[in-house]
Amino acid sequence: MKLAKLIVTFFFIGKAKIAPGSIASLFTTLLFYIFATNLTFIMFLIIILVTTALSFFAIHFYTTEFKEKDRSEIVIDEVVGQSIALLPLLLFYENTP
Repeated sequence: MKLAKLIVTFFFIGKAKIAPGSIASLFTTLLFYIFATNLTFIMFLIIILVTTALSFFAIHFYTTEFKEKDRSEIVIDEVVGQSIALLPLLLFYENTP
């Protein structure tokens, strides 16, 4: 349960009082910027796919004891969505000298 909470809250960013989804998207963008020069398009795509699959299981385990399934602290979906939105930028970085 603790690992599921760590994943779905994206290392507890989802516990932020104000705009947890926006903060998670901001951190995702910063991580992308840090790793963009070191990752290829295929590597980043694999990371997104593994994160998506892992988040399905983590969200299922995390929400089993709650009536409300779409809780505000679950921000891993924002992380995956922001990663998908940033994915085309890797093609730009790979094609620049």
